[in-house]
Amino acid sequence: MDDIDLCMGSGRFIKLSERREVEYKLIPLISPDNRVLGGPFKGILYDNMDLVGSAIIPKVLGCYETEIHTAIENACEKNYSDIINIGSGEGYYAVGFAKRIPGVTVYAFDTNHNAANICSLMAGKNGVHNQILIGGHCTVKWLSEIKFSKKGLIFCDCEGCELDLLDLEKLPNLKDWDIIVELHDFLNPAISATIKERFSATHNITEFHIIERNPSDYPVLKGFTKLEQEIAVSEYRPAGIQWMSLDSN
Repeated sequence: MDDIDLCMGSGRFIKLSERREVEYKLIPLISPDNRVLGGPFKGILYDNMDLVGSAIIPKVLGCYETEIHTAIENACEKNYSDIINIGSGEGYYAVGFAKRIPGVTVYAFDTNHNAANICSLMAGKNGVHNQILIGGHCTVKWLSEIKFSKKGLIFCDCEGCELDLLDLEKLPNLKDWDIIVELHDFLNPAISATIKERFSATHNITEFHIIERNPSDYPVLKGFTKLEQEIAVSEYRPAGIQWMSLDSN
């Protein structure tokens, strides 16, 4: 992979290699046993810190996607029988939901084979391997055939593919499912408006927008340099990211 420039959200850019170097330095100091320290999935363990496509320290700190923590907590109270995690990465959400909701079956889809392998290891580390079914590409056909035993949730972060997958004309059964979706309007400016229009009659919709992180909110970062603190809470998100929680009526 090229050593690309990443925007830290404060106008500062950093090389991917520099970010990784700082992460590998800080992680053993922040969480020596690779345990998540806060947030909705506090206590889950990473098998290792090899990540696929996202920053690691915000997950360890518990500030990762702070914007939707309320939606995650609400989801964990609903006793879902099944959760479909589209774009599961290394397993943060798949394993987190499996730990929080006893007996839930989590379908973890990611097109990155390395992500699937890491997710499997992480599930084993946390004792939820029997609750997680790992797949590659999630298709409209597969979604049209899945039957939930009670009520289900789709948790979707699939880099723009949400526009194709979350479509009531293709999948009428979506009217009965809850959905939490990350919307990538920087890839297609029509995504958020289209999803909102599609589900306005069948779901109660809550929108979540990016909020700034303050390193001083995390005492474990005290003593690190300003740059290290900023890296620790940065998720390197482009403008045009938001989330929606869609609760079926």
